[in-house]
This record gives sequence, C-alpha cells and structure tokens, in this order.
Amino acid sequence: MKCNLMFSPKKQLVTALLILGTTAPMFAQNPVMAYNNTPVEKTTGSAKKAVRVNVASEAENPLLFRVTINNTTGEKITMFIKDGNNNILHREVLDADPQITGRYNLQSLEDGAYYFEFRNGRNKIEKMVDIKTEVYSNRKVEIE
Repeated sequence: MKCNLMFSPKKQLVTALLILGTTAPMFAQNPVMAYNNTPVEKTTGSAKKAVRVNVASEAENPLLFRVTINNTTGEKITMFIKDGNNNILHREVLDADPQITGRYNLQSLEDGAYYFEFRNGRNKIEKMVDIKTEVYSNRKVEIE
C-alpha cells in the first residue's frame, strides 16, 4: 500500500512557519550581553521618542519666560497658556522641529496660577507658573 501525504499550500506554509518558529530562538544572541561580555542596553526598534520641556523665567525680568522644547517625536506640538480656571489665554501650533525655543511675556496677567500646556497626540505636559505680587514697606524714623 502506497501512502502519499499531500498538503495544500496553506498547510505547507503553516507547517514551515511552525518549524522555523521553534528553531529560531536557538540561534538568537542573548540580547543582554554581546560578545566579549560587554553589556549592551536592550532596546526595541528605535530609541524611545519623547518631548522634554523646560520653562524658566529670565533673571532681569521674572515675568518673561523662556520655553525650550526638545522634540524627538517628529510631530507638531500644540502649546496653550491657560489660567487657573482652565481658560485658554494663548494657543500656538509649533512645528515638528527637534529644538524649539520661544519667549513669552506674562507681565499683563494678574496674580494667580497659570499653566503652560504642551500636547502632541495623546501626550500632555503641563508646567505651572504662579504669579504673586509682593509689596515691601520700609519705614524710616528720624529724630532731630
């Protein structure tokens, strides 16, 4: 009796993938250590893309703020300046440049909490600025 095993092309492909899937890990290099026992950092695909924001007031004028954005995502960023009641005072769409710097003057705003908000897609970064007016009095007494 003659026995012929005939598989359809779909079954042949599934069988080949199962065989390759079980043997491939045997040949893979350990992702934590490279040759010569040199440790390497394990990453998946490309380096993690992120947005980093720095908001700082200038020394000569504390109500003038310098905003620096490091954008490695390649996406546009929408920046908002909001007050404590979540009212939008300023909205700006920034280009997808890797380094963005801007200056913002908040001198005309009243005392209170304000927020610089940066959004790209699902990510949101918020930086709070608290403006307070401090009044000092210096009393002098003179006797003649």
